[in-house]
Amino acid sequence: MRRKVLAILLVLAMVSVPLGGCIQKQENPKEKITVKIGYLPSMCQSIYVMKQHKTLERELGVDAVEYKRYETGPLITQAFAQGDADIGFMGIPPVMIGIDKGVPIKVVASTHSEGSSLIARSRTYKNLTELGSIQAVLRQFEGKSIGAPGKGSIQDVIIRTELKKAGVNATIKNIPVASTLPALLNEGQIDAYVVWPPFEMEGVLKGYGDVVIPSEKLWAYNPCCALVVTEKFEKEHPETVQKLVELHNYASLFIMSHPEELADAANAELGIDNKTALASIEFSPKYCALPDDRYINSTMEFVNALRDLGYTTNNLTAEQIFDLKYIQKAHPGPYDEPGTVKDDPAIDKIITG
Repeated sequence: MRRKVLAILLVLAMVSVPLGGCIQKQENPKEKITVKIGYLPSMCQSIYVMKQHKTLERELGVDAVEYKRYETGPLITQAFAQGDADIGFMGIPPVMIGIDKGVPIKVVASTHSEGSSLIARSRTYKNLTELGSIQAVLRQFEGKSIGAPGKGSIQDVIIRTELKKAGVNATIKNIPVASTLPALLNEGQIDAYVVWPPFEMEGVLKGYGDVVIPSEKLWAYNPCCALVVTEKFEKEHPETVQKLVELHNYASLFIMSHPEELADAANAELGIDNKTALASIEFSPKYCALPDDRYINSTMEFVNALRDLGYTTNNLTAEQIFDLKYIQKAHPGPYDEPGTVKDDPAIDKIITG
């Protein structure tokens, strides 16, 4: 009897080792998540205040956040295609160009509307109020040169489209480093420029140029910047995307109630002085994270514009461009108009810690 008991115990001991080993192999350690974020040297993005206050590192629930600044939106699209970015803060036309070429990305929220005024050499050209129409203003630039960020950027698309509609033959100079456009205007290398904040107003405040067509007249509610996610990252980490969109929404509200915070962040990131930064926010204050019908309709106007310029070949639909379920959960509406957002200490705490 004793021998039988010993034999049974021996068999159980032999079996328990491999079984235990199998169980341990089936245990998957928690996946480590690193979020790779691309953004522009532009004040149209909540990422500046979140980066300065390390909001994502504290609140997003991931293991690491990697930031990389790109000079133009098309470079972020290229980073998406190469797997070098998961998230982008950028203008929508480069997103649309990427989608048209098969880059699997979607817009999940707005970050800013407008901010693409035409700035011309000071005291040289008449403005929209004086001449009465966009076409009349643009006709002054026949044979002249106008600077814009890289080819395919939203400013490049806007000015090329409007010049074409006006029948004006002007030279577009795509400048790789957009922050140099005010200086190029001052040096006489260009006659005007279209660029994102804060460089839009920098040339004006320094006396280099005047606003001849404000952004809301040049292309109303143009989708200056958006929060963009790769489809791969969204499918693998939907909870992280939802949290990111929520934090972005809070940061956008934070900017609208504390513009000085964005000015400070822009000063730290771009070296722009606070006076210029605050003037840029006041001049172009539409930071609501919820894309409303005006934003979406303006985006869809770029479908034909991009095709006419030869930048795309397909008739993209809103469903191909947008995935708004995350922002609609984070911000059901209504749209936050400039000047309507009140300070919220709870949001302040989330953003600043």
